[in-house]
Order: sequence, then structure tokens, then C-alpha cells
Amino acid sequence: MLVLSVAGGCGKKEPNGTASPVIVPGGSPEAVDTLYYLDPAKSTLEQPVDFTAATSHAPRFVQVEVARVTNSRKIPLSFEVWYQPKGKTKIFLGSFSLYPADNPGKFIVPTQGKVNDQGVIRVSLVTTEKTDTRDTVRVALKRITFF
Repeated sequence: MLVLSVAGGCGKKEPNGTASPVIVPGGSPEAVDTLYYLDPAKSTLEQPVDFTAATSHAPRFVQVEVARVTNSRKIPLSFEVWYQPKGKTKIFLGSFSLYPADNPGKFIVPTQGKVNDQGVIRVSLVTTEKTDTRDTVRVALKRITFF
């Protein structure tokens, strides 16, 4: 497991491709294996904070699993993780990068004691290079977990 931390929502791709994906709270058992896609056009996913099933206290870490990566030119990819408390300003929790740029993996970001069960986690794909229509950059994430 690669752990990268800097002081740093998840969702399912809409069929019509018009909105950023959003994961609903709870979910069925098959939701655990569902993949949620990010690309330069739809670069942010949201997931409501739902850690009560995993732990009875506020989580210390957010885990983001990058399950698949399509990035033939190996454009550098990084991800920013934000917490948006209900009715308050969003908080940067941390970031991580893929290395090599087409390599999936599990990444943890510390919550800094700032995450509670009232709000959403946002994960944003960030590319440091411009992409054109010939470049295919697509990343599949699994449901965000807490521990």
C-alpha cells in the first residue's frame, strides 16, 4: 500500500454523461464492487460520509481505491481529497498521485480529526498536463472507505 499525504465525492457515472457522479449513502452489497469513473470532463466524485458501520468513532483515515486506469500517454495524475461539512466551507484533507501514472492502488489520506458524519467527501482528478481529444484518461474508483 502506498501512502502519500499532504495536508489534503464519490459517485457513479451518469448514463447521459451530464453530471459529476455521486455515491448514495448506505448502498447495497453490490455497491462495494461498483466502479465510479473520473475523467478530465467529469473530474470530481462525491460520497456522503457514512462511517458508522465501520467504526463508532470519527475515522482517522479516508481510503480511496483506484481500481483501473486508462492513461496511454502516462500523463501525470493526482487526486485531491476534500471534506465538505454540512453548511460549512470545504476542508482540504490531502492529495496523492499515481506512480507510474497508469498504476492503480489503494491510498489513504488522514482526516486530521476534521471528518464527522455530517457532510461529503470529494475526490477530484487533477492533471498537470493539458489533454486533447486523442488522449484517453479515465480512472475507476471503488467506494470510499473510512478507518
